[in-house]
Amino acid sequence: MSRPLVKEILTDITNRIHVEESKKNGQDTPFVLRKKKVCVLFTGYDEPLDQILLELKKIKRYGYQLTIVLSRDIERNVGIALFQKGVYPQEIITEEHQDQLMDLMEEMDMLLMPTPTQNVAAKLRQGIQDSIESRLLWKALWDGKPVWTDGQNMRLLNGKQSMNPALVKIVEDNIAFLKELGIRLVGDQGYMKEIIAYSSTEMSSGAEPPNQIPKFEGKQVITEKDVLDVVGKVDRISISKDSIVTPLAKDTAKAKKIKLIRT
Repeated sequence: MSRPLVKEILTDITNRIHVEESKKNGQDTPFVLRKKKVCVLFTGYDEPLDQILLELKKIKRYGYQLTIVLSRDIERNVGIALFQKGVYPQEIITEEHQDQLMDLMEEMDMLLMPTPTQNVAAKLRQGIQDSIESRLLWKALWDGKPVWTDGQNMRLLNGKQSMNPALVKIVEDNIAFLKELGIRLVGDQGYMKEIIAYSSTEMSSGAEPPNQIPKFEGKQVITEKDVLDVVGKVDRISISKDSIVTPLAKDTAKAKKIKLIRT
């Protein structure tokens, strides 16, 4: 049995124990929160990445799951090992495995681009999608996922600002265009505080996505938390015909009047 499958089952068993204990003590059934999944896109760099990696580790400690995507330049000049040892992300995706991007972005809740380049900004403005970073960024924005980046980094080339006013205007126009697309520019407080503030606002506002049927095709085990994640949003879930539905998930779905549809 695979490790992810074992983890899913053990988590569901633990949740069942908590529920039973809560019932014995006359408490309401606890709500199991799904971990937010963060995609971190590295496109280029002019300075050491130590500070960024340190911030990503802090984000992980807050319970966010990280998947790192590396551009071809980053993979060639920096390598994968630095990110694996420095952050221990859930997954690292490179240009060679970019076929996973579409599935990745369906699962991701947000995108961070801590090392943007002038090239990526220019491509986005022209609608060019010819690399892993340009395709991923376009897909995230297309799907309405929140995106954060460092605008100051795009004003530099090899660590220096331009002395040419015309080029400065082009860069500033590109940055303004990114803001029009809804990309959030990170200030001095950093990515961690930005996304935590965003997540808190999202939860308190009660904003919900369009009423679409969540699809869990390909997911081996459907747990209680999968059902709880869609309570109040939809009345049915689409699952694979061979998916395993845990007893607690079935009970919760029945109690919340959510149909499990096998496809």
